[in-house]
Amino acid sequence: KVAGRVIRRQSPLGNAVFITLEDIEGQIPCVIWRSTYIQFREQIQNPILLATGKISHQDQTLLIVIRHVSPITLAPIKLPSKDWQ
Repeated sequence: KVAGRVIRRQSPLGNAVFITLEDIEGQIPCVIWRSTYIQFREQIQNPILLATGKISHQDQTLLIVIRHVSPITLAPIKLPSKDWQ
């Protein structure tokens, strides 16, 4: 499980959406497969997320493969992310 503020969402052509979360320790690179993304599309739009998944370490790249996403709701705040399509 990881949690953080969404600082980046990237949706390149393909079967994956890349999300970068940030917490007090640094950035957390995540990937969510398209089928899982469709299931959690609304939750992923929240600025702060709790993501559950599995650690993937391939080709010197470490990231979290997200299997479940829950929004973390706080007092209304605006935290913009950089979103690329």
